[in-house]
Amino acid sequence: TDYWDSRYEELVSYANEFGDTLVPKTFTKNPALGHWVSNQRHSFKKSQNGIKSCGISKYQIRLLNNIGFQWSLRITDSRKYYQKFLDGESPGRKTTKETQLLNNNGFEWGLRKTDYWDSRYEELVSYAKEFGDTRVPQKYTKNPALGSWVKSQRQKYKQVLGGKLSGMTSKQIRLLNNIGFEWSLPSTDLWDIRFEELVSYA
Repeated sequence: TDYWDSRYEELVSYANEFGDTLVPKTFTKNPALGHWVSNQRHSFKKSQNGIKSCGISKYQIRLLNNIGFQWSLRITDSRKYYQKFLDGESPGRKTTKETQLLNNNGFEWGLRKTDYWDSRYEELVSYAKEFGDTRVPQKYTKNPALGSWVKSQRQKYKQVLGGKLSGMTSKQIRLLNNIGFEWSLPSTDLWDIRFEELVSYA
């Protein structure tokens, strides 16, 4: 639905800015997003319990997994448990079934804030190899999160040049430079990208 898609794009922007999908339920900047994220977790839990009218589709689950959505709020506890499991210690109350469920749905046990950035960067490298440039359309239908992420990198770099805090590191700038990242686009290129976006909707 249009409402779901709009919230999803807002979540992608949040992940680009903060490096995770842990939107507070009382997120003052966008209260609707905080409630929506909470609802996705509830809907997902219903789907795992076999409830057909759960309110979330497999396609939507896949889109959320693509941006590293964290289905469980007990992230720290889950990762501590998993490390004990790997070390051969008694894992505590969490069951093997719960571990398998988290694995099946793309749970990232060792998630760091930079993991989200690194994942998008690898996708951009693949895009550059395929298309010969880094000009990913913002509405790139094959990978919407990548298009939004690329735009956010240009915005953050602009903040860096302006002497503002952006969360972008010198290492990230160097990595992007290494693949010929274009920090600004000529107006003709912007027109081409907008045309590509229009064609993708047709």
